[in-house]
Amino acid sequence: MFPKNDNLPILPSINYYTMQLLSHLPFKTQKSIPSGSDNRGTGLLLQAGFIRMTLAGAYSYTTLGLKTLKNIENIVREEMDGI
Repeated sequence: MFPKNDNLPILPSINYYTMQLLSHLPFKTQKSIPSGSDNRGTGLLLQAGFIRMTLAGAYSYTTLGLKTLKNIENIVREEMDGI
């Protein structure tokens, strides 16, 4: 799928091919916190690509954010069931 280049350095967990795949994922991250964010937590979620601003003060989850939220819910549910 990707051309093999033996001259590239191989990192222990992430290699050239993984980075190529990560660049084609449907969510986009930002280098800095957006200026229109309400607080630091919202800005970090926007920057990481977990939420998207739909209107001023209204946010929606991205597919990455929903998947992460479901995983957190399952972890909390398993821990609460164990009590």
